[in-house]
Amino acid sequence: MNAFSSKIRSIRGWVRPKLTKQEQKGFALFQGKGKCSKCHVSQGRLPLFTDYTFDNLGLPKNPENPVYTYNPTFVDPGLAACLATRPDYAAFAEANMGKHKVPTVRNVGLGTLDQIL
Repeated sequence: MNAFSSKIRSIRGWVRPKLTKQEQKGFALFQGKGKCSKCHVSQGRLPLFTDYTFDNLGLPKNPENPVYTYNPTFVDPGLAACLATRPDYAAFAEANMGKHKVPTVRNVGLGTLDQIL
């Protein structure tokens, strides 16, 4: 568990924090051109920066991912793989191919990816 210790914790809540110029530029990019805030919502007193949905960003495959060494035709089915195993939800599998849960980006800079996940 990470405490809500990042500066961003108060942007929508109590006191507006003093952001550095670099942080201001980053937050403006997050809210604007980057469109990050469409899924990583910053609403609420202590925003969690996720909308709890599953999305497919349509990114191309990363040729440096080691999985393609072993299986060049690999496609990550994401949510579809789970839905396909459930008879009551199998009809929704194809429409959810490649979708993954929108993770929180709260405190994303506190450590390595392994620590964050």
